[in-house]
Amino acid sequence: MEINKNELQNLLDDWMNYREEELSTLTEKDKKHLPGFEDRMEIVLQYVHSNNKKCVNELLEDMYNDLMDYSWYWDRKYYKSGFSDGIKLILSVLI
Repeated sequence: MEINKNELQNLLDDWMNYREEELSTLTEKDKKHLPGFEDRMEIVLQYVHSNNKKCVNELLEDMYNDLMDYSWYWDRKYYKSGFSDGIKLILSVLI
């Protein structure tokens, strides 16, 4: 049994889509590990002059979105890589 690169990629994509659905719900334990970015934004905005609040708020939101995109990219890349290695290991034993 041999799996080609396209089949492996399709399998990995299907698995990642499945995992995204599974990981989309947070438990109370998960919520305790959230970064609390919104609370920190409010604290920072308390120290900003009212003329600058909108601009600073937009910058903080952009920074948060960039951080989340960055984290998502690397989490997905390394999770997918590890899963790929696991599939290859399993297939090498079965073949």
